[in-house]
Amino acid sequence: MKNLTKAQLKIIYLVLILIVAFILFLFIIFFPQRRKLSEIKAEIARTDAQINEITSLSQGKDLAQVVRNIDKELDKAVELLPAKEELIIKYLSKNARKLEIDVKNMNLAEKKQLKDKVQGYVIEELPIVMSLSCGYKALGEYLNILKNDNVLLVKVKQLSIRSQKRPVLEVNMQISVFMAEQE
Repeated sequence: MKNLTKAQLKIIYLVLILIVAFILFLFIIFFPQRRKLSEIKAEIARTDAQINEITSLSQGKDLAQVVRNIDKELDKAVELLPAKEELIIKYLSKNARKLEIDVKNMNLAEKKQLKDKVQGYVIEELPIVMSLSCGYKALGEYLNILKNDNVLLVKVKQLSIRSQKRPVLEVNMQISVFMAEQE
């Protein structure tokens, strides 16, 4: 390899400096700014989706009125959630007696606090295991009352039915009743 002149060495150094400067520009300025731009675009898309959801909820109505209506509905829903276990036991027993269902056993487990809070209320789930003795029709009506009555918010988690002597059923049922306590 022959000797390079000073002018050629200057050109090579200048090109190397330009390449290093370009690489530094890419990693220090361009890529971080591009990532920030992508994050901003994603945030704008999320905000736009939330605006569209709120707009669809309002259905062309005054947004303040829609929010008041949602608050009223939420208050009605929270009113369905009792604060004391005694009310739940009374409600379950009363409806069972009304349908001539023999409640053999009712076990309440420890309440579990849900993660989400609703307007200053702590929502708790109370698991209950019940042993019942009844007929087919009474069981169907009882389950219908539990699911559709607007007195308690009840979720039937498990239902086990046995029949020793017809038409009497031996029923083991696990339900969850939701409760609300003010903070």
